[in-house]
Order: sequence, then structure tokens, then C-alpha cells
Amino acid sequence: ILGNYIQCSVIQELLRARLSDEFRFEGKEVPTQAEVVVFVRAEAAGVVTGKRQFKLRQIKKESGAEIELKAETVRDQRPCLLSGTFLNILRAERHVFDLVRAVPIAAPQKIPDLPRTRISSAPLTGQVISTKG
Repeated sequence: ILGNYIQCSVIQELLRARLSDEFRFEGKEVPTQAEVVVFVRAEAAGVVTGKRQFKLRQIKKESGAEIELKAETVRDQRPCLLSGTFLNILRAERHVFDLVRAVPIAAPQKIPDLPRTRISSAPLTGQVISTKG
């Protein structure tokens, strides 16, 4: 799901409602726990983590959700795993979205404009050292 917090939370609520209906239709118990992966821009990961993981612990305490920001990157994004009840996950997502939104988007790295060819139009000058191959 791509979008801002409101867009993502609305889609998640719709998905949860449909899954709950399907579980009830099949006579199964509706799960109370879930897990969500939120991708965090790599340049914003430090803000989400905080010094000595202070922000992560604060999000966990305030939301009630488990939170883990993975170290590996996928296309300049770091996966942030959120688990717990649906409401706790939404609270944690709100914190993460707010923190990420505060970090400016880094400009894409400009690729240097290199010459398209290595052939120079300048005439070659020099001395002939040997006439043999």
C-alpha cells in the first residue's frame, strides 16, 4: 500500500473487515494479532530509531505494538515490522509516519554528465619512434 497515513489506515481497515467477515463466514475465530511491514526511507531511519533506540522504545510504549526496524535496505527503504493488535499497529504506524514525514526527501544522486565518446576531435601530434610494427 502506498500513500500517507490516512490512506494506508483506511485500506488496512477495509482489508481487516473483509478478512474478519471471511473468517466468520467459514466459522473460524477472527485473529486478534497481526503483523505489518512499513517501509521507511533509509535517510529517515535514524529519526525513527532515535539515539540508543529511544524512539523505537517510546513508540512501543505509547502504542503497545512490537516494533523492529531492520538494518538491511530494499531499494533505499528499511523494513519496519509492527506486530500486535490492529489498533496498536495503527497507533505505531501513526508515530512512524509522523517521524518520517519530518525528514526531507533526499535529492536523487546526480549522475555525472560524462562524454559519450572517448575519441577526441583534436589532431594527434607526436614523434614517430619506430617504423617497425
